[in-house]
Order: sequence, then C-alpha cells, then structure tokens
Amino acid sequence: MLGDLAGLPPMIRDVLSRLGYNELLRQERPLLAEDYVFDSKAIAAAKDLKLEYENVFLQETPLSVVRQIHLQHGSNPHTALQLTLALCWNGFRDALALLSRFVESFERRIPEENVVSTAQAHQIGEFGVSWAWLDKGAPDILGFVRKNVFVGIRGHDARELTISLAREVDAALGRGTSTEKYGDTAHPLFNELRRREGELPKLPATGKLPLGTLPAAQSTLFFLTSSGSVNRESDKPQSWYYRAGTQTGRQEITLYWVDAGILPGRDRLGVDVN
Repeated sequence: MLGDLAGLPPMIRDVLSRLGYNELLRQERPLLAEDYVFDSKAIAAAKDLKLEYENVFLQETPLSVVRQIHLQHGSNPHTALQLTLALCWNGFRDALALLSRFVESFERRIPEENVVSTAQAHQIGEFGVSWAWLDKGAPDILGFVRKNVFVGIRGHDARELTISLAREVDAALGRGTSTEKYGDTAHPLFNELRRREGELPKLPATGKLPLGTLPAAQSTLFFLTSSGSVNRESDKPQSWYYRAGTQTGRQEITLYWVDAGILPGRDRLGVDVN
C-alpha cells in the first residue's frame, strides 16, 4: 500500500510510528476544494523574503500537483527557505505518503532525539514532523499534512521563520472549503476538439491527432495517457497533438491544468485507435 512504512529505513520507520503515522494511514480526510495560492507578500512570516524561483509539475505516484517555491531573505543571502506544496488528487493517505518520502529524502542522518510532532508541539497540521539539526530548538526542517495537501519546509539559517510560516500556510489550508470527491471540468481545448471531431475521435495506430492551440500565459497543462503521448508542435509551442501508440481500442487522454495555486482541474477525452 502506498505510504506503508515497511520499505523505509528502520530509524525513520520507528520515528513516524512513534508519532502515530500508522493509525492515521487508515483514516481519510476531506479534500481541499478551494485553491490555495502562496503569496509571500500576504504572509507576515515571509515579509522579508523574496521569491527566487518556483516550478510546478505533476507527479504520477502518488498523483499530485507539486509546487516548489524558493525564497531568500532580502538583506541576508544566507537565510533561505524551500517551500513544497503538493495537493494529492486521491486524498489524505497519499499526502501522508509524500510526508514519509520527504523525511526519507535527506542524505544526512536525521537526529531522532530532536524529531517532534508538529500537531502536538506546534499545533500545525493533522500530522507532521519537525526537527533542528543540532539541538532541540526551533526547527530547521518541518513537514505536515492538512486535508490532502503535503507541505514541506527546508530552512537554511531560517529557524526563526519556519514555525510561523508553517502556521500561516496551515491556517489558510484549514480555512479553505472542502469536498468529499473531485470531479471533471470541461476544458476549452477538449471542448473545441469534441466540437470538431465528435465525442470519440478516431485515428489509426501511431497516427497523429491535433488537439488544438491555446494562447500563451494561460494555465500550466499536464497530460496523462493510457497509451501514446501528448506533445507540443515543434514550431508552435502553444499547439498540442496526440500521437497514438500501437495499442488499439479505446484510449484515454487525461488533462490536468493548474493556475497560480495547487488545485488542478481535470478533463478526460476518449479516443478510438484502430
């Protein structure tokens, strides 16, 4: 099962088990229904930080939109934070799996004696962990889960900011409206294709199906396919096409798109490959 601790190093497995990870893995939570957009200018804890860069991508296992935000202090270049926000499409347990992956990702040994529960020690998240590298003071590292969102903070010379930043992000996620299930939303790209080609476009194996063109500076798009692939036209990067594979029959193209936040829309298109 995704998120199971069996494959983790014994020390990490013991720490997470001690803090109650296994009990929560059998539970579910509502899904975030209101998009969350991180704006450093609107967060008191980040008022002296400036955005260096950020990137967003779709992770397939667990299925999640991940936004990585790199912040640096405006006057002290040694103070920096990396903030990871990941919304898991399939729910709370997948967000827990990302938290366990976060804890395992560090190359240096985690000081087991310094690891505390963010929910108990700092009232942050429904489950989380934090630790300082050298003592039991304010944490350098903090990760937590709220609803179906994983939040990870890696600080460098920023211990006075870690908890306050996490609290503000957690409070915003907690205030956001919830839902029990995500559904599909029609996207203009697929709408236009259905109007042009019908509800089930047809093409031969290894054939090419133009999907359409979108104006620049719109949402970031991600495509998953049951067979074949979706690509950009080499001379028109805002134009997309589907290249069928060798597998025939009904195939599915799934489109996820996200704006400035972490909550994606989803639309699905069936194609008949013959």
